[in-house]
Amino acid sequence: MTTLSDNAASDPARAGRLRDGLTDRLIAQKTITSDAAEKAFRTVPRECFLPGFPLEAAYADNPAYTKADGSGTQISAASQPAVVALMLEQLDARPGERVFEAAADPDAPAARNLLRQLTGRTGESGDGYALRDLLAHPGARSRLGPARTKIIERALGACALGSATLPATLRSGLEEALDHAAAVLEKSPFDPGSPGGNPLERRARTAPSSDAPHR
Repeated sequence: MTTLSDNAASDPARAGRLRDGLTDRLIAQKTITSDAAEKAFRTVPRECFLPGFPLEAAYADNPAYTKADGSGTQISAASQPAVVALMLEQLDARPGERVFEAAADPDAPAARNLLRQLTGRTGESGDGYALRDLLAHPGARSRLGPARTKIIERALGACALGSATLPATLRSGLEEALDHAAAVLEKSPFDPGSPGGNPLERRARTAPSSDAPHR
């Protein structure tokens, strides 16, 4: 969970005033032009995404740099509020739509959350090919953690890819499904005079005999 800065936790009223002030300035500049963008800016606490930053820095209309490389070069930042407002206005998201957020930094909170959701869905799917690809991806595997990796490895092993056999549980389920399908077809009403006829009888008439000569 993202941690609020100490200033925000101790003085939420001041954070609210700074948030409103920033929103008012962006409206005056005509950067914010829609009610939806205004509501988002007045509602979402920017300081939540900038733990440890002073409130004044969080609500200044400047990018807030959050990460530097070994040489001191800034390589990651929270975007300038004016840029965020422009993107929101251009996006023009409507109720009921889903928005995909991609982060360049794989260790950013949004990227970690996206990876967690994707790996969770893949693990629950039981799709052996997807599980195999997930474990083969170095970036994804390095962020799974030992416990999650073991769970996915066990699920992949149960799929028995490349063994040319089905695990007993899958074979039993498949045979049950085939028996059920055959029973449904047997009970299905049909018109013998129709072009289709009984699919089971048609299959019996057209299936080649094992004694038939091969051409």
